[in-house]
Amino acid sequence: MSHQIQCQCGLVRGEIRGTGPHSRVRCYCADCRAFARYLGQASTTLDSHGGSEVLQLAQHRIHWLQGQEQLACLSLSPKGLV
Repeated sequence: MSHQIQCQCGLVRGEIRGTGPHSRVRCYCADCRAFARYLGQASTTLDSHGGSEVLQLAQHRIHWLQGQEQLACLSLSPKGLV
């Protein structure tokens, strides 16, 4: 079993493979809201209450098929998550 994933422009593509523990939540923390605003995606990512959808799963289930070199990390503050 696999589920295809990709960015909006299609440069980065991958799939989530297999089954296992996962959680799908809506997060309202300051960091998730700041991240959406930083990317200029607040109007399309955040719900009417400021929450964003998050899927948590084991890293080994994600397999990148294309564009892995486009991925980057971001720290919104020197201390990490608020």
